[in-house]
Amino acid sequence: MAEECCFFFFKGEDGIRSLGPSRGLGDVYKRQLAFLIIVISIDTGAYATGLTFGKHPMAPRISPKKTWEGFAGSVAAAFIAGILLSIYMIDEPWWFGFIFGGVIVARVLFSICQFP
Repeated sequence: MAEECCFFFFKGEDGIRSLGPSRGLGDVYKRQLAFLIIVISIDTGAYATGLTFGKHPMAPRISPKKTWEGFAGSVAAAFIAGILLSIYMIDEPWWFGFIFGGVIVARVLFSICQFP
């Protein structure tokens, strides 16, 4: 999971944007912590929303407790956490957090729908 997201998020010397002299290793640690916080917020948002509002099961044969309402809560939590962390923790514009939250949600969806 981290390999796909690192390209968009950690901005190393791979052509996206260099860390530059004003940004150092501490910035990379903040980004890693933000990544973990977004993943945790996805799980927490899905659990809380699914427990509170969950009525429509996603795939009853595979996982009877997963609901569409829980999925919607996880998507909302990812975008909210991404935007807030982007603005207040890693000093990026709000749209950066929106895109990063979307990338993580897409990765989670891909892992749920693993194709043979």
